[in-house]
Amino acid sequence: MQHLEKVFPGWSLVPIARRTDNDDVACWTGEHVVVVDDYDVMRDATGAAVRHSATEYASMDEWLIAAIRDFIEFD
Repeated sequence: MQHLEKVFPGWSLVPIARRTDNDDVACWTGEHVVVVDDYDVMRDATGAAVRHSATEYASMDEWLIAAIRDFIEFD
């Protein structure tokens, strides 16, 4: 969590899961789930992290269903 706050200051991300085959981290924003790659950060001209998420889910349920499907396909 400290790493995410350092990389994405002010985004209020709470990590809930990470993939072990890449750098994706699923995070709760308080409203929905976003998946970010915390080592592939886009920056603007001032050096601030640009809000970009690999995927966004409208609810925790939607993310969980997608994560389970991905797990089944990966296995």
